[in-house]
Amino acid sequence: MDTIDTERRALKGGIGVGAAALNEPIAITLREAIRLGGLSRSDLYRRAGAGQVIFRKSGATVVVDYASLKALVTSLPLAQIGPPPVTLREHNKLQKRGLSPQAKSG
Repeated sequence: MDTIDTERRALKGGIGVGAAALNEPIAITLREAIRLGGLSRSDLYRRAGAGQVIFRKSGATVVVDYASLKALVTSLPLAQIGPPPVTLREHNKLQKRGLSPQAKSG
């Protein structure tokens, strides 16, 4: 196996130790990183500049270190999702009943 084949297999996650190395790629394209990470292109570049995600470059091709992207996404704070807002109709009904029109309770 020549060096180029070895590097191609490594980028696709075919070389490494353990199950994670066989199932996860070492690097992914920027387009894949945007899709998988749910972050915008500019946000990924901004975070790469801050050292939060690792980019590698070969000629004109930019690849993203998969482990660093995964670490970045898992380090983001959890979203605080509250109850849905009260509609105007529900608000008026609650007011007529003398109740506080805050938010719906599940």
